[in-house]
Amino acid sequence: MSDKNRNTTQTDPEAARLPATFQGLTAIITQLSIDVANERGARAVAESKNAVLQQRIEEMEKERESSGREKQGAKS
Repeated sequence: MSDKNRNTTQTDPEAARLPATFQGLTAIITQLSIDVANERGARAVAESKNAVLQQRIEEMEKERESSGREKQGAKS
């Protein structure tokens, strides 16, 4: 059996560190995925709150308009 077929982790110290490096990169990717999911969730909540506030603003504007019309009608 030639040296090329041997497990390189036994002969190459750099190769011995690869599993730890891979594990570290996997942890980083996992954390980034979680961060992205959290950001998307936070964005969805913010958009939902924004929609509710926008709807409330529109309702208040309609109330103000109808209240203004009632006051004008009472003055006439």
